[in-house]
Amino acid sequence: MFHVYLIKIDADPVGVAAQAPEGYRFYAISQDFRELEQLVFSAPDDIRSAALTLSGRA
Repeated sequence: MFHVYLIKIDADPVGVAAQAPEGYRFYAISQDFRELEQLVFSAPDDIRSAALTLSGRA
């Protein structure tokens, strides 16, 4: 089964997390978060945490 999660910071969607064989991949909606697309995460919550840190809102 394929799982996709919307990643939001406050009310703003910033991308989606998709389950891949090696973990979770992030696909950015905003250019500000494109660098996270190069990484593999253990869980969608890890992606949201990284996005928060990158946005400066963490």
